[in-house]
Amino acid sequence: MSSYDVALQAWGANRLSAEYGIPVSRIDRSSITVDMDFNEGMVCCEVPNNDCYCTQAISPSANVVINGRVLGGPGTGFVPRLLETRIDSLWFDFSEILREIVEAGDGVISL
Repeated sequence: MSSYDVALQAWGANRLSAEYGIPVSRIDRSSITVDMDFNEGMVCCEVPNNDCYCTQAISPSANVVINGRVLGGPGTGFVPRLLETRIDSLWFDFSEILREIVEAGDGVISL
């Protein structure tokens, strides 16, 4: 049985491995972080106005951000570096992600 944190790190390593084509064994699981990145957006008009138009407007957004480090060095064929991938909220399927995390925890996780 894996703890949720261990399963989350394994899931993050799997995602980074798939994104960068690096074997999961070369990703330092202890370096994995998974966070949410929220952007409330920006409106340009101070008051509601049907005639207001702004080229600087930014829509609200949210992303899951996964960071980790490659294990590398002389003789490994890999350069130590930081990796990052994002899952945009438009493509975030909570039930699918939860299934992947549980699967990464060998099918059973504890909190």
